Amino acid sequence: MQHDSDQLKKEDTILARVESLNKELDELRCRLDSHFARNLKPDTEQAQEKAQQSDNVLDEILATQAAGEAKLADIIRIISSEVLPKIS
Repeated sequence: MQHDSDQLKKEDTILARVESLNKELDELRCRLDSHFARNLKPDTEQAQEKAQQSDNVLDEILATQAAGEAKLADIIRIISSEVLPKIS
């Protein structure tokens, strides 16, 4: 009987320790998740800022391209209407 009682106490002690370790593990996971959440947020914000800057640069490139195409169309129109008739 004493042996069974001692065995049960050992098992209870082991189970209590396992539960305690599981609780500590959960707390560490929460801390780790919190740490990553804090540290990844600035990276995400920085990536969003860089994406916005890239969008702005792309908008400028497209605007410059459109302006260049408009000037080219003007040059073609002038050549067609003023220069070519004089050559012919």
